Amino acid sequence: MKKFNFVKKAASFALASTVMAASLAACSSNNNLASNGLDQVNTLSRDGGDSWLLLVHLAADNNLYPFGLKDMSEMAFGLNSPNVKIVVLFDGSKTGDSAIYEITHSDKKPAMNAPITSKKIDDKGVVVPANHEINSGDPKVLAKFTDWATKNYHADHTGLVIWNHGSGIFRNGQLVAKPKNSPSKGNREGDISANGFAWDDHGTNMEVADLGSFLAPAVANTGKKIRIN
Repeated sequence: MKKFNFVKKAASFALASTVMAASLAACSSNNNLASNGLDQVNTLSRDGGDSWLLLVHLAADNNLYPFGLKDMSEMAFGLNSPNVKIVVLFDGSKTGDSAIYEITHSDKKPAMNAPITSKKIDDKGVVVPANHEINSGDPKVLAKFTDWATKNYHADHTGLVIWNHGSGIFRNGQLVAKPKNSPSKGNREGDISANGFAWDDHGTNMEVADLGSFLAPAVANTGKKIRIN
């Protein structure tokens, strides 16, 4: 499998396999999903004939909201392969704006604060509650989304992008694991620590330790393992 980044200059942590791939998009004004990663997926799907399902957890219930709207328009503008489907769990800063969208192509040039033109999907309350407001920092919500999406959409390859505020996994933060022979009782260089990502200004956030909980449903539904590259 060819290696590629889903998000330009934004992959702070990546998992990849022949069927499941995941990426965390860090804070950046260059989070251009369409122009870089999506173009590559479009090319791979055309050349190889394989189908792709890209799931995007767009956690923009914070000061990234205008960029979230722009990236929704970038995905619509950049989608040009019939073998690629993009399904977005969107949460913006407005109350009641959480929804699932299936990205549809648009010829409108991407712009900041652009209106969402893609098709809204009714998930019957499985992921998005009746009040249309989720806590996009809750790993249980993301687990429901990956479970629902991989049961309702099928493809040769499945990708998950977490678009968010993120503070990185190799900086000072909660200790997850220590090197086998580390004598230190506290954090030190070489330790693996988890900081938060997917910050919801009206809710909570996730940590690297939550990866397994929201990737597990997709792995179970696709029947494929995730390989760390």
